[in-house]
Amino acid sequence: MGKQIAIVATINDENKLISYLSSIADIVLIDYFTDTEANLFSNTLNSTFPKSNTYFIWNKDFKWNYQIGTNVYGKYYITNTNDAPLIEISRRGGNSRGDGRIYWAKYFSAPNGITYDIDKFSIWYETVIKWVRKNSAGKVKEAWTTYYLPEAWQDYQEKCK
Repeated sequence: MGKQIAIVATINDENKLISYLSSIADIVLIDYFTDTEANLFSNTLNSTFPKSNTYFIWNKDFKWNYQIGTNVYGKYYITNTNDAPLIEISRRGGNSRGDGRIYWAKYFSAPNGITYDIDKFSIWYETVIKWVRKNSAGKVKEAWTTYYLPEAWQDYQEKCK
């Protein structure tokens, strides 16, 4: 089973998370799909990255041989994310507030098993989650808890007035 938390963040909030992660590990951001192979990878979030609402964080301490493919629309994507040492950031979820999520598939989508150190990766994932919880400015509890990073919390509070 995978692990996830619901999150709402602005691009500035996300950049603070990415900045923190870059300060403790050699990370690469991978877009879900792009127009060119070169645009799949970035070290920062900006107005052109990511193009989609989902991207991955790869801590390069976890060795992985990614494979690039194209879909029927000619978009480039990584074909072997299911068993990869990646944390997925999705900016939108399927609930009424439009929450995103931070997700680690773990065993969920790896029918042939995982080749990286699951215990070590679990520590990495928890480091990310601890940062989010520590730096969240507020949370909303429904069927699950959604963590709001500071700028997103401010926006949410404004909308609730």
